[in-house]
Amino acid sequence: MLVTRLLPGPEFEDLFATVSAFASRELEPLVAEAEENARFPRDTFRQLGKLGVLSLPHDEEYGGSELADELSLQVVEELART
Repeated sequence: MLVTRLLPGPEFEDLFATVSAFASRELEPLVAEAEENARFPRDTFRQLGKLGVLSLPHDEEYGGSELADELSLQVVEELART
């Protein structure tokens, strides 16, 4: 399904391109095996942290980006799409 995102500016297109590429490259190859074996991909989760995805909605003083909730949820949707 084609999704049209309502983004506050073009700089956010890079964020979604990065998240989409990560999901395709790192998540997609692991999904079936992780689901089949009920295994949580801890290393991949750590990579998401290094990428900064896990702290997007949090305050800058805690290492976050203060991204609006609706944009943070769209990032989660992009990851879940895989």
